[in-house]
Amino acid sequence: MDALYPGIDESRALIVDGNHTSRSILAAQLREMGVGTVVQSSRPQDARGKLEHATFDFVLCDYHFEHCDYSGQDLLDDLRRSQLLPYFTTFVMVTGEASYNKVAEAAESALDSYIIKPYTASSLADRLLLARRRKLALAKVFEALEAGDTMRAAALCVQRYIEGLPYGLYAARIGGELFVRQGRFDEAKALYQKLMERNPPPAWARLGLARTLLESQQAPQAKKILEGLVKDSPDFAEGHDLLGKVQVEQGDMADALESYKNAWNITPSSITRSAKLGAMTFYMGAEEEAQRPLERAAALGAGSKMFDNQSLVLLAFVRYDARDAKGVRRCLSQLEQGQQKTPDSARLARQIEIARVLAKLADKHTEAAKSEMFTLGRQLDSADLDVEGACNILSLLARMPSETARGTRAQEWVEALVWRFSGNKAAAQLMTAASEHLSAQHDQVLAVLAQAQSTVQTALTYALTGERRYTVVELINLAKKWRNAKWAEMAAHALERHKGHIPDADALANSINELKTLFAGQPSKLPLGNEDGRQTGGLSLRVQKSAPEITPAAALA
Repeated sequence: MDALYPGIDESRALIVDGNHTSRSILAAQLREMGVGTVVQSSRPQDARGKLEHATFDFVLCDYHFEHCDYSGQDLLDDLRRSQLLPYFTTFVMVTGEASYNKVAEAAESALDSYIIKPYTASSLADRLLLARRRKLALAKVFEALEAGDTMRAAALCVQRYIEGLPYGLYAARIGGELFVRQGRFDEAKALYQKLMERNPPPAWARLGLARTLLESQQAPQAKKILEGLVKDSPDFAEGHDLLGKVQVEQGDMADALESYKNAWNITPSSITRSAKLGAMTFYMGAEEEAQRPLERAAALGAGSKMFDNQSLVLLAFVRYDARDAKGVRRCLSQLEQGQQKTPDSARLARQIEIARVLAKLADKHTEAAKSEMFTLGRQLDSADLDVEGACNILSLLARMPSETARGTRAQEWVEALVWRFSGNKAAAQLMTAASEHLSAQHDQVLAVLAQAQSTVQTALTYALTGERRYTVVELINLAKKWRNAKWAEMAAHALERHKGHIPDADALANSINELKTLFAGQPSKLPLGNEDGRQTGGLSLRVQKSAPEITPAAALA
């Protein structure tokens, strides 16, 4: 067979197939087409490691693997969520007839191509050429992205879709993603609503519209769309993911748990979904049920960039409660090993301190645990402390000996943590759940939350009686006292609304901006697994190559 296209000899391909014979045949076919380098992998987990550290022009992956419940779709999903597939990589799913429907659905969600067994070398070549043509057709879009001109890239995408050019639907998906990332929600909404006129509308377009509404503070409308989506497409895991996120933000934890469970049941070998389900189950008080998905996340994620260490922290709590001292020490050891790769991570250092205290408690070194516990006190004023860190500290306090857990210093910690992260319904629910282990601490958390809500509500009512400046000043003072970023935002909104009635509005604005600068390093990360990388429902648009540098096929230039 002649070379498939000029320059293919410089390309690299990865074959992921559990059957040695199938891999050998496929490798031979690719070499006959002129592919320069062919790498083989018998397990999707091994392939994931290869894709984390190198790039390929082609990935040909079987859907089903014997004696392994991690499918090719799970691999693709994890790679996308972690931004590990550059646009020039063509991902082709190889499947048997029995898995056709699932793979066809994956193709709709931006899979490059799929091919059904048995197939011929010529049909495989046709698939690769078609996928490559799409890459070429959208080359100007990705050139604009590489140049940092996202507005031009989005305009090119919309133009291609409106003019009915080839691959316009795929371009529209990229355009919608770009609008959302730039905060151009009105344009994103208009594009997705245009896509909704198709019969039937693509599932990803419904997901995109819901995500746009959520990002533009229209959570109830987003939730309604997502509820319809998962009803019509119950096997669409991304729909359950985003619905769970909406439910968490609205404080509907029981419903969120069900949504995350649905997503996990569809893709039980997803690292991120295992972590999220384990975390949510833990905070809902079902620790024995949380152990399985948390351990699964830890096993699947060993050595992976996709794994989030928070799963090990929660697993340490679960094992401590099960009186598994050896298991707690294993979690600590794994966290310490991770620190070798990221020695400057303040978050990881905090997680290790939590696990270290737990390990000392598990080994009955109570006095050492108490001493170690109070080294965490310096974290309370850390700029990078988030809801996750607060929940971890509260969970640890709730497991300390009673004289420590309810001592004066511990009560001061609880008060400071809860005041700092009040104002967010999801954070309030999670901090309350983190304290369930100790009834006295749980009661204190509820009392502080009620006091904080009453204090802020009182400050807001002054504006209704005409004392608008007092409302802004009170919110500023509360934000400053408790380092609460949410209340600084509320002060800014109140000032913007009433500045015409406040003589020193500019001076107050300066005070608020100083607070925002102070709180700029305070993330709002919830302790529910890794949210880095691609947002739920988003599309991977990574265009830069990862080390080692691989030159894509010349024809892709």
